[in-house]
Amino acid sequence: MGKKLFVFSLATHLFYATSALAESTLSVHSGGGSINPMATSAQLGVAQRTTSSQIIVRMRASCYGTNLRGVGNPVSPSSNIRMTATLTPSGGSAADFSILFPATAVLGGGMSAATAQDLGLLNTSGLPANSQLGVAGNMIVLKIPHTAVASLDPVSATISDTQNAFTISNVRFEQIMPEYASQGAFMGKDGPLSGSYGATKSSDGKLVDIQASFPGENKYCGGFFSPLMVFFDSARPKFDNIVSFDMHTGLKTYWPEKNHPGYFIVLPVKKKVTSKDQLFGEDDKYKNGFLKLAQYDKNKDGVIDARDPIFKKLVLWKDVKGLGIYDAKDSIPLNTKIKSINLNYASQIEAVGTSAELREKSTFELQKNLGAPPEKGDIFDVWFKPAFEK
Repeated sequence: MGKKLFVFSLATHLFYATSALAESTLSVHSGGGSINPMATSAQLGVAQRTTSSQIIVRMRASCYGTNLRGVGNPVSPSSNIRMTATLTPSGGSAADFSILFPATAVLGGGMSAATAQDLGLLNTSGLPANSQLGVAGNMIVLKIPHTAVASLDPVSATISDTQNAFTISNVRFEQIMPEYASQGAFMGKDGPLSGSYGATKSSDGKLVDIQASFPGENKYCGGFFSPLMVFFDSARPKFDNIVSFDMHTGLKTYWPEKNHPGYFIVLPVKKKVTSKDQLFGEDDKYKNGFLKLAQYDKNKDGVIDARDPIFKKLVLWKDVKGLGIYDAKDSIPLNTKIKSINLNYASQIEAVGTSAELREKSTFELQKNLGAPPEKGDIFDVWFKPAFEK
């Protein structure tokens, strides 16, 4: 049976289409099942068998946290996502089809595998009659009916499998926001979705597997602002704790466990630390914690030290109880431990399990007794995942 694999033509205007491949198409051929029994009928003349089959288009959707400053349109939990593609049957005319599914599917928020079924609330258009669409977790499954014909040549006794080839091309994703939703900075909006996409085809040609991943807006899929943390040795937190510290209103976040290694750099307000505003991380003005701290480098020497007025105000905080609640008893003045902080950072991504990432990295010099050589420690911009805990 002839099977040809070309690759997807995906929307090139999307910002994060890092996995999108150049213009081409994916040609899908449905198998017709076993046809060996027909060989015994060669002496009886022309034989044909028609079998019912189906093409399965399976899309695995996910989302991820990232620096949202370069993202044109992150996915929003309150939106619907429309996937549109072109379906071309062999010998037929090309026609667009589309499916509509809730954005919550990217977090596995759809139906469970046990209850997945054809869903009227998930709209389809432009598909053959009796097509089915369902959601199971973060998987959207589309079943397209198909008929295949197998023939036996009565002279040569050879079998040919006449198949209708389906070409699926020009795949793109669009976000549809409800009227009441906010569409401010770093939030989802109507229009083409940012993301990365790829596709594979099964060896029998009956399954197309699309992988789609979208950056999440603030408060969603890990689009959190980040705090700077300093470490005096090689030990790192597990970041498997969950607290209600106000990184974003109304959401819980992964957090260092109690008695964790390392310290947050904080700037208390009236001796209190109650939200991300007293930490040093990404916000509306600064894309990472080092740049936020650099605003206080008054002499512009690339270092925060005693020559900068803020230096004596900075505090190192270890959340000893792991509750996400600041306690002055668990903090020490930064200048008693650290001599200077280097603001020149290197970009990296170092995952800590699945709950946090150590990204931008730099160093600091430790305070030492007079005459002792300076020793250095590590300082990271740490990105926490949101914790969707009920």
